Amino acid sequence: MNWDAIGAVGEVLGALAVVISLGYVAIQIRQNTETARSASAQNLVTVATNANFLLASDSELSEILQNGQYDRDSLNEYEQFRFNTFLIGAYMQYDFAYLQFLGGQLEPETWKRMEFEIVLYVSIPGGAAWWEQDKSRLSTQFVEFIDAKRANFELPTSIPTLGTRTVDTKI
Repeated sequence: MNWDAIGAVGEVLGALAVVISLGYVAIQIRQNTETARSASAQNLVTVATNANFLLASDSELSEILQNGQYDRDSLNEYEQFRFNTFLIGAYMQYDFAYLQFLGGQLEPETWKRMEFEIVLYVSIPGGAAWWEQDKSRLSTQFVEFIDAKRANFELPTSIPTLGTRTVDTKI
């Protein structure tokens, strides 16, 4: 029996086992990434859905948000607090979503749908006033991205989600 030949065969089998193990690890990492991406998107959808249900079930908050989006100064101090609190919560979620998008954990199509809504609501007069006052509480990357998008954004004349009012596009 040639011990050198047996050793060589052992090394080849060991190398093959390492290659197979690395392939298995790569597959597991890919599956884990997809699972994390899906969980991230699902979490964002859940948060947005809960916010929508809250607005649909709380007529006072809905009125505050609708009025605040058009004219934040028309709100009393208590209403401004509720308006500001709701928006910072929403935009902290959007900030987090943007960072997930940059990290590849959020699908581009999912982010694009959110991006339009973000820019829309910070372009309406009350939302714009809130944005200018509170955007410093968000990540620099997110703020710079949204500000760049706002620079070229055309505000629609009406926004069905906010009711039948028209929006002054000369903001």
